Amino acid sequence: MFRLPTFFNRRLAGMRQRVLFRIILACSFVFLFALLSCEKHKDPFSANNTQPFITTFVFKPDLTLPDASLRADGDSLKFRAGESYPIALVYEDSESKTGNRKLRASFRFVTGSGKITSNKFSNPSSDGLSFDVPASFDGEIFLTPDNAGLIDLQLQITDAVKLSETKIASTTFFENLGPVVRFTAQVGSQSEPPYGVDFNATTSADRDGDIDTYTWTFGDGEPSVTTRSNTIHHDYKISGTFTVRLKIKDTEGLADSLDRTVTTANEAPVASLSVTPLSGKAPLTIIYNARGSRDRDGSIVSYDITFGDGMNSQADSGSHEYTRDGDYPVRLIVRDNLGATNSLTRNVTIQTPPVPVLTVSPDSGAFPLSVDLDASDSIDPQGGQLSYEMIITGQSGQTSQVTYRQPSVTHVFRRPDTYRIALTTSVVRNGNTLSATTEKSVRAINLPPAANFTFSRDLGNVTFTSTSTEPNAPDDFITNYTWNFGDANPPQSGSNLANVLHTYTQSGTYIVELTVTDNFGLSSSKKDTLEVR
Repeated sequence: MFRLPTFFNRRLAGMRQRVLFRIILACSFVFLFALLSCEKHKDPFSANNTQPFITTFVFKPDLTLPDASLRADGDSLKFRAGESYPIALVYEDSESKTGNRKLRASFRFVTGSGKITSNKFSNPSSDGLSFDVPASFDGEIFLTPDNAGLIDLQLQITDAVKLSETKIASTTFFENLGPVVRFTAQVGSQSEPPYGVDFNATTSADRDGDIDTYTWTFGDGEPSVTTRSNTIHHDYKISGTFTVRLKIKDTEGLADSLDRTVTTANEAPVASLSVTPLSGKAPLTIIYNARGSRDRDGSIVSYDITFGDGMNSQADSGSHEYTRDGDYPVRLIVRDNLGATNSLTRNVTIQTPPVPVLTVSPDSGAFPLSVDLDASDSIDPQGGQLSYEMIITGQSGQTSQVTYRQPSVTHVFRRPDTYRIALTTSVVRNGNTLSATTEKSVRAINLPPAANFTFSRDLGNVTFTSTSTEPNAPDDFITNYTWNFGDANPPQSGSNLANVLHTYTQSGTYIVELTVTDNFGLSSSKKDTLEVR
């Protein structure tokens, strides 16, 4: 192998270094010039380049749809195979729009698929999702979806240096919506055939298109009629109830139908209702009977009875219990086989008086007798506020009537008698005062006085002293003393003879008797033996 001398190799290396330095210096001048030029002309490659900005990227609504809610925005669009749908697009690149440089737009189907077209785009990619686009745009592009369903289309624009933010245009492509059929029937006032009926289907609708045909079947055996008119008149030759069917079909072949019954003539039934009793106190059970109701030209098919308290029944007879006071309308509605109704109402009044409860303690004893009268256990079953009245009356008629208006009281009976205590409790309900009374009796007993006496002797002179007692004091007292000294002298009697002096003229043994009488006529006697010497 041929080799250069060592010194020549060193010289060649030095030459290479000098050439490389000159090349690097020249490139630096070129790059600096280019940078200054880019900054001057706002080139996308300048250091201050800004990213493209997408202002609008949304599907435009279809203003041809009949339903206003479908026209409100582009969130949903009707799918028609092969049809293109506009997407509003507004974007701008502040550097590129002053020059001839184009941007690059990239689309991606996040959901769904289809074809994107625009006469402003060029140089499409092989998959048809990337294009060269103008520096700014304010207009429409078009999407031709492959199928119905959700479309989420993503867009990003680049100026070859910076990317725009990602925008997504979304919509749902729905298949043809079927029409919705509705119609009314206006029966004429004829009392004999033919019975004319006017049918109106103007409220039928097709949200995303037009109704093509209306097919009427009148239910009376006559042939069906197909028309493009949404109204029609039909004459029925007989009276009765008929099932009318309307079938509508839209221009794309979807259909909907609705059946409705039409009654041409009918006499209403006659309601009959008996209710017993019509009044009472709670709980009150009533017996009702609607079997007397009748329908002259047909039959009754239902009974609906409401009791006015939130409960009802479909039985033609039975019973019902009311638990609270009030005025209750019992209403019967009968319906015949052709749907005609008739009603009748009976009124039931529930009034429940309070329950008076009176306790007396004690209910008998010697007078003066202190008795506790207590009505606090009285109740109002409906929870109302009670008022009280206790009237005390003596049966002998010798005592005055006494009235109390509190639920409990202590009363002192100061005369012997049998007393009637009448308790009346009252409550105001629904503007009416309801009252109830109960009675008790109290017997104040007069015990007889207890006769007793002592005596002292001084020869034939004897002093007698009454030690009698009155158990009913202080409301009773002794009003008379009768002394029988047991000798030939007559008895002494008087109200002031509690102490008497009697002289015996002969020695002997004497039976002395004292009889005392109280204020109310009861008496008792006491005898003792006295020896006189």
